[in-house]
Amino acid sequence: MILFYVDDSGDERLTTFSAIGIPVERWNAATARWLAWRRWLHQEHGVDVDYRLHATHWVAGRGRPSKDADAVLNRSRSARWSTYVSALDALAAMSEIVVLTVAQTGVDRMAAYRVLMEQLGSLLVARGDYGMAILDGDSTELQHLHSELDPTLRRLVEDPWKRDARGSQWLQAADLVAYAAYQQLARRPERAFMWHWYEQCLSARIVRPSSD
Repeated sequence: MILFYVDDSGDERLTTFSAIGIPVERWNAATARWLAWRRWLHQEHGVDVDYRLHATHWVAGRGRPSKDADAVLNRSRSARWSTYVSALDALAAMSEIVVLTVAQTGVDRMAAYRVLMEQLGSLLVARGDYGMAILDGDSTELQHLHSELDPTLRRLVEDPWKRDARGSQWLQAADLVAYAAYQQLARRPERAFMWHWYEQCLSARIVRPSSD
């Protein structure tokens, strides 16, 4: 069984969904490694382990993530960008996880999510395994899409498990991945410094529908 932590990013031109897949037998090991990075972030910059990492806020320099009022992360966006890349590097070092992003032109989140389900289904068939999706917050419209899957063939079991990202380290990690993937594809000039992060750090797949 593989747990897929899923988050999205996008604008009026492009919608992306990213999934971090963790085999349940490797979940403890992967989580320990991610928490080791969070402890480093705390030791180096004073950011509590349970502080919510939100990609757009982090990159834009919003809020004061460090409990140390004079900490560099509270005043330097470039320092935040460096720690963002270090988070992606930490994920890239985990051979036990799978990272996958799908992209769809426009704002149709359901269409993009349907492509993600198809790709995860194909991945699970290839691995001879089953999986479960974990989503942030209230995603009722996405949950309904699971009922469209053929119950005799589907590899994503049950409806998605809905969690609040504030209490999920892995959904926060998925948010970082999704935003980096979006910036690679969207090529927003004000985020040019991010264009290479996803590919350089993760070398993960991005799937776009053939009709796009």
